[in-house]
Amino acid sequence: MASHHQTRSTAEPDKLDPLVADREAAKVLGSTQNSFKQSRHTGKLFGKPAPEFIKMGRSVRYKLSTLIKFRDQFPRYQNTSEIEDIPEGGSE
Repeated sequence: MASHHQTRSTAEPDKLDPLVADREAAKVLGSTQNSFKQSRHTGKLFGKPAPEFIKMGRSVRYKLSTLIKFRDQFPRYQNTSEIEDIPEGGSE
């Protein structure tokens, strides 16, 4: 008797977590490509641990969900009077 089994993908294409390059990652976070390149060396972005990246050959990619999670760690305000400790000279 022949064994019949179907291989099923564990993730459907429309449910995959998209990978984005520096340019798109910078747009998601309102930053620059250079800031992302630098963060891979320093381990910091906006004074926080930099988001994880994936190295594929010579290319670097970020999971979109990782960038959104990174962005969501920062507080949101309606106006500047809600902020108790604004660093001198503006933002970090």
